[in-house]
Amino acid sequence: MKAFTDYGFYINEYRGRLSLGEFERYSLEATGLLNRLTFGRLKSTKASIGVKYACCSIAEELAAQEQRRGIKAERSGDLNVTYNEAQLRDYAAIAKLYIDDDTLFFRGVV
Repeated sequence: MKAFTDYGFYINEYRGRLSLGEFERYSLEATGLLNRLTFGRLKSTKASIGVKYACCSIAEELAAQEQRRGIKAERSGDLNVTYNEAQLRDYAAIAKLYIDDDTLFFRGVV
């Protein structure tokens, strides 16, 4: 899986502060989350500016959450993370700040 954005966009446009290694890990996780929140509707589309900003913002939130829990980020094998419903709602709220198309978040047929 490829992240919806790259480190150049993250540093130059979003003005983020994560290191390259941190960004690569969290942006992949954020991409997976965005795909889950939008029921896979973003997989086949070119990432819009809004999707890129949402990916960056969620990546930073993921990093902040791990720091609060005292977990050091590392990548080993396939990443498998489980989120509770409250966390998913928080990430969805972040994504909706940047992605204007509400149909992407609709559970039904669009």
